Amino acid sequence: EKYVKNAYQWMVPFLHRCEIQTPGVANKLLKEYLVTLAKEDLNLPLKIIQHSKPDCQQKIIPDMDQLMVIALGCIYSCERDDQLSLCYDILECLPQRGYGCETDITNSLHDQVDQLEKILSVSELLEKHGLQKPISFVKETQSSPKEAHKLMVQLTRHTGRKHPPVSESHWKSLLEDLLDMQQNVYKCMDEDTCYEIFTESLLCSGRLENIHLAGQMMHCSSLPIDPQGNTASKSKTHYKISYEKSIQLVLSAGREYFNSSNNLTDPCMDIARSCLQLISDCPSAIQEELDLIRALDYLEEFGIKILPLQVRLCSDRLSLIKNCLAECPTNYKKSAKLLCLANLLRVAGDDQAERKGQVLILLAEQALHFQDYRSANIHCQELMATGYSQSWDVCSQLGQSESYQDLGTRQELMAFALTHCPPSAIQGLLAASSSLQTQLKRKLQFK
Repeated sequence: EKYVKNAYQWMVPFLHRCEIQTPGVANKLLKEYLVTLAKEDLNLPLKIIQHSKPDCQQKIIPDMDQLMVIALGCIYSCERDDQLSLCYDILECLPQRGYGCETDITNSLHDQVDQLEKILSVSELLEKHGLQKPISFVKETQSSPKEAHKLMVQLTRHTGRKHPPVSESHWKSLLEDLLDMQQNVYKCMDEDTCYEIFTESLLCSGRLENIHLAGQMMHCSSLPIDPQGNTASKSKTHYKISYEKSIQLVLSAGREYFNSSNNLTDPCMDIARSCLQLISDCPSAIQEELDLIRALDYLEEFGIKILPLQVRLCSDRLSLIKNCLAECPTNYKKSAKLLCLANLLRVAGDDQAERKGQVLILLAEQALHFQDYRSANIHCQELMATGYSQSWDVCSQLGQSESYQDLGTRQELMAFALTHCPPSAIQGLLAASSSLQTQLKRKLQFK
């Protein structure tokens, strides 16, 4: 009260004298003074504005247009994030639309005050959810899609990290608030993006109940959508994200959990699986991620200790099969499992024939190394049956193995090798084949 008394006694007369000497300077000085005070604290500017409101008998600021200009300047210049209540107190002191004479400037100021009210409502929502920001932050970011997106992600992720975890009703209340923020202030961002940010944060919250709630927000299958589902009844409770975008969100969340896991039994791996399984018709991209999780189980069974992220980042997936064979001398006998692992890892991409050929060559070479000619021959026979030309070398090795007594099979292997080998190898293989043919003739003559 002493401040207000001093303002009437000293400041107002001083401003009058300044105005007489230099017309127009009084308003400028008063605005500069109050806006400077407002940067650190709105309490004193509020006192001046309260003693200038329309129903005040002796106003410190008699001009209502100037009152609105100063009020707007003070609120937007305040750098603190804990004075929202004072902003509302200032807002209550401003004249209503229709008070006094109306000019274009007056109407424009009333429009700015209306917008301020909306901005304050957004600040109130941010404060409600524990993410306080200065009023100026909301004003400065209202036209920036990038900043709007960043703020909503920050708000939803902040909610997802709360302990104890918030309830489903709290999440739904947050969605309502996001949509209100978008409709009132952040019109630079479309409504669909709000739903996507909200759903993505549910998926990334690390809690199964939130992931199931996210499933309710998405089209989880490619089946035709009810035409009323996304138009007439595009309400906050019935709206669903498109199938294509749902796949993107689920893949992103699933990969994030997978990459952060230490091993197959990490709780994050179960959450990754839960995210991916939301898409009920399991398109190829989803299946590939689920297969990668299954591959970890096989790698563990073969004794391979490796981080899930290392598996994902491994550009040469065949090297993982080689590691399995190197881990235990007899692993080559588990051919069915190794071929299955190769499928899960997408060795050689989508080329299944190439994938099978590469793995069978490794198995045949390992069997040959341990002089398991029977297993080596089984794999070579399969390679020859499919006509996989790159297997000529392993076939020739088995064909030239003197300890392998089946001369007829060896001759067949050499014939395949000669058919598919590069020109530089023909001469050596012909000599070996000729020698083998001589042995076979001698054997027949002996019989």
